[in-house]
Amino acid sequence: MDIIKLLKTFCVQNNELYLEMMSPYDGGDGYVYGCDNSMFLAVPDTYEGLPMGLPMYQKKAALQRCLLGETVEPFPIPIQTILDVAKKFSEKAKCGECKGTGKVRYVFVDSNDEAHYKSLDCPCCNGTGIAHGNLVVIHPDTQKPIDDTVYVEIDHGTRVKFNLARLTIVALAAKEFDLDAIEVTNFAPNRAAIFKFPDGILAGLMPCTEGTNVQAKINVQ
Repeated sequence: MDIIKLLKTFCVQNNELYLEMMSPYDGGDGYVYGCDNSMFLAVPDTYEGLPMGLPMYQKKAALQRCLLGETVEPFPIPIQTILDVAKKFSEKAKCGECKGTGKVRYVFVDSNDEAHYKSLDCPCCNGTGIAHGNLVVIHPDTQKPIDDTVYVEIDHGTRVKFNLARLTIVALAAKEFDLDAIEVTNFAPNRAAIFKFPDGILAGLMPCTEGTNVQAKINVQ
């Protein structure tokens, strides 16, 4: 397994405001991170396969603060359940701007008031015809982007809402370790959920705020 490639799936995508988080970095706290402000993968800096000399960026080394959240009796969330839910929102999520065609019509009016028309790739979906925002997560079955405006509620007595595309990234990372489920150790509406992977690797995912429009639910009683 390419651990750097896996870390990069948690990094910021195409946002130069967060240059430090567009690639893995050394948090200076014993972990190397892939992070995008809403999720992270934390790999012990002694893990085999990590290169030397990664950039240091201590500002976002927030693992210890996340671990101060409300701990729970560890419980598993089946990976396939997450992928099955995500699949529904990669097959049907048509871009509302181009109506799923991937094309939009542009018009230019010249100095003689003559209109010129041209069909170009839709800038909202990059010509895919699939609804998604700034985060592009490809579902392994459909090979299409998951609609990253969709939120899922996980019910384990306590109900916590997550962005479905980011939860899918965590699930796909866990599959790289041949896991059938991801084990949750921190779970609360106002703190990052912590997921345990083998070899001391941890993933974190921030919950969504109250009032978020939930379009899917997963019960793990």
